Amino acid sequence: MFAASVRGAGTAVAVFRTGAAPAPERRAVEDRTSRAAQDQSKKVPSPVVAPAKILFLGNSYNPLSVACLRALVDSGYETTVGAYDPLGEGALRLFRRSLKNRGWTGILGKTGQLIRSTAKFVARRCGLPLEGFASLPELIHARELKTIPCADPNSREFIQNARQLNVDLIVVAAFSRILKNALLEVPRVACINVHPSLLPRYRGPEPFYWVLANSEKKTGVTVHHMSEQIDAGDIILQRDFDIQPNDDVSALTERCSELGAVSLCDAVQALMTGTSQRVPQVSTDGSYYSFPPRGVSVRTSRARVRASRSVGALRQVSPVYSADPLRDPRWSAFLDRHPRASVFHSIPWLQALNRTYQFEPVVFTTTPPGEELRNGVVFCRVKSWITGRRLVSLPFSDHCEPLVDSSNELDVIRGHLQTVQESGGWKYVEVRPAIRAFDDTSTEERFQPSKRYYLHTIDLGPKIEDVTRRFHKSSIQLSIRRAERRGLRHECGRSDFLFEKFWEMLLHSRRRHCVPPPPAGWFRNLRDCLGNALKIHVAFKDKTPVASVLTLKFKNTVVYKYGGSDQAYHRLGSMPFVLFNSICEAKSNGAQVFDLGRSDCENTGLIRFKNRWASIPTLITYWRFPGPAPQTSNAESRSLKLAKRVFQSVPDSVLKLAGETLYRHVG
Repeated sequence: MFAASVRGAGTAVAVFRTGAAPAPERRAVEDRTSRAAQDQSKKVPSPVVAPAKILFLGNSYNPLSVACLRALVDSGYETTVGAYDPLGEGALRLFRRSLKNRGWTGILGKTGQLIRSTAKFVARRCGLPLEGFASLPELIHARELKTIPCADPNSREFIQNARQLNVDLIVVAAFSRILKNALLEVPRVACINVHPSLLPRYRGPEPFYWVLANSEKKTGVTVHHMSEQIDAGDIILQRDFDIQPNDDVSALTERCSELGAVSLCDAVQALMTGTSQRVPQVSTDGSYYSFPPRGVSVRTSRARVRASRSVGALRQVSPVYSADPLRDPRWSAFLDRHPRASVFHSIPWLQALNRTYQFEPVVFTTTPPGEELRNGVVFCRVKSWITGRRLVSLPFSDHCEPLVDSSNELDVIRGHLQTVQESGGWKYVEVRPAIRAFDDTSTEERFQPSKRYYLHTIDLGPKIEDVTRRFHKSSIQLSIRRAERRGLRHECGRSDFLFEKFWEMLLHSRRRHCVPPPPAGWFRNLRDCLGNALKIHVAFKDKTPVASVLTLKFKNTVVYKYGGSDQAYHRLGSMPFVLFNSICEAKSNGAQVFDLGRSDCENTGLIRFKNRWASIPTLITYWRFPGPAPQTSNAESRSLKLAKRVFQSVPDSVLKLAGETLYRHVG
């Protein structure tokens, strides 16, 4: 979507932007657009259909938005405009967002544009005869168009007002917000967008700058159906044109505005007559470019922006592509090569998350489609009506290292994530690296620490005798010998019988900790997806299960992920016994590392227990944008204590139901 200069502002009529064409060029664009729309209607006889009712959303001072609205009005469509004054949210907040995105160069350009547009609007209201339109408010006033308030297009109030209009189409041009499904489902026919590039390439807010910076030979306009993802809906029609040697951003703005307005009218006509086509975008061919580097002017009046003029900027702001790891075969091959890949990156783990909780995985990478992956950061889209929409890497995973080897590539992906969070309406983005820091000290608004844990790993490189000799003598070695003397036995496998015993032990432990267990379906899906990489270890006293752990294997690492025990048998050393046997089984199968999982920094008892296994503790930090997780208030603490008391006393069936209901919202 051709976004406004202020990200996440919720604008239907957004702030002045630097990339606008000058007034004489804009008037020429508008005149040619109007004539083209009229000529087009003369060439193609219109079938007898009811006049389309349209709700239009655009940016106040964007030439493409102005040209598209004027073309719709001149074509005779009954058009209502979602209107919004960006200054109403506060000039200081607006200034800070613009400064962050554009720098002082962008601020000065936008200020001048706002002054010119406001002066022209005032002059027109005073009755002065003027040619062309510089902004949507000016066009709305001159044509006496209907408007509805649009502070937030996804708000309940706006959606209710839109439904009352009974519109056939919602038309978006140069809009800064992603529309959610509640609004996308309002129009009778479709919700469509006009994007000034040849999708799926050059998704994002400033395609004009990037096609010139990358020395493209062609560009164009795409009219497409809208979805919650950025510029990703099915294509209705596309039209391209050659980029001339002397073209600059202003020239492309002019030509795309003219072509976009005519293309929009053709698309509307096809939709209303039922003759339009839907061509799905090939996601592997897509590319996303964020805003140009701060301090780089996106408007050049005489010279074309060339890559040679912004080499330094392009090293910092490169295209970021998205891929579906469940369908893109490059992801599996990439994990096989990368030394820091873990089971939490693997396709079976992502499949289990998707099957159980409907979390949609996505990989962000700087590698173009069709090339062998060089890097990637995998996320899941968590959409909850209770806890909000967020991007997490990854839910229910102890860690998920960004598989990026270059600091420059990491900077690029990090900046892209910030843009996606703001433009996509995500509550936050959370990254869970196991090694590297994810902060960015070069910007005021950056990823910040949200949670810290200790990650404990046991080196299985030496002989098993040497490994066990390092275990704590009294609390670990003695407990293992005690369990063997008391006749505890160990079984390992993936059978339904062992699965039921593991689930029984897990339920015991979760009740003891006053929290519901994960859904049983989650463990079934893990078993189905991971196959032999998943093992269930159960310790028995005679025929009674007393402790159990679930391990996951990936390459040369085995991860202890879940465990449970019956507290009545702790004096027998049941948990050290079953954990010791799982370590021995991992060593016998060639594992070099045994991952004991994460421990909350405040859980000193658990940390002490894991340290006694001669494990190596590593401090890991989760990073979140924007800002850290909010501190728990006293009211929330009381609520948690009350919930724990309830979970401690409810029947097993209620405790299981609570887990099946709540876990999809807390990923």
